Amino acid sequence: MASSETDRAAQQAALDAMGEVAWPTVVFGCAIIVGYPSVLIAAGLGMMPVWAAFIILSVLVFASYTIVHEAVHGSISGKETSLDWLNEGLGHLAAQVLGAPFVAHRKEHIDHHRFTNIADQDPDLPLVSGSLLTVLMGVLRVLPLQTSHYMRAHWIHASRRDRIVLAVEIMVMILWRVAVLVWVGW
Repeated sequence: MASSETDRAAQQAALDAMGEVAWPTVVFGCAIIVGYPSVLIAAGLGMMPVWAAFIILSVLVFASYTIVHEAVHGSISGKETSLDWLNEGLGHLAAQVLGAPFVAHRKEHIDHHRFTNIADQDPDLPLVSGSLLTVLMGVLRVLPLQTSHYMRAHWIHASRRDRIVLAVEIMVMILWRVAVLVWVGW
């Protein structure tokens, strides 16, 4: 079976197993997406100590992966395909908090499932193998690794729309962070 046929069969099996809309996940995602800039603004205005903002922001970034992961698998809208936009919207917004483009992460994560723990094929292995320091430093390498994996494995077959969305995601991801640094200072 060709890879795209395998992907379609896997997606159909997943759809058959899906339930209803995951409203608690939607609420959780909205809380993260609203909470992150709220904490940044509160800290930037001096309404919150930087150390407290750092802790809260760290938790929100960690939690944002739950939303990104569920959106990648289409689990947020479940069988309610008319709400697929909810998967996409929450996925893209939570990915902004996480600092990894959703378009690239979707392909990278599915490849991770396809090649779990297979050396030179599982794109997540460079992030989780090696010493504790290497794993911790993986956080700083997420954006370049996911983007380079996408460019290497998927760019040539990507639709024009996905290429544009990826470029916009990366540009927005960088620009709002630079804007915050300019506003708050280093």
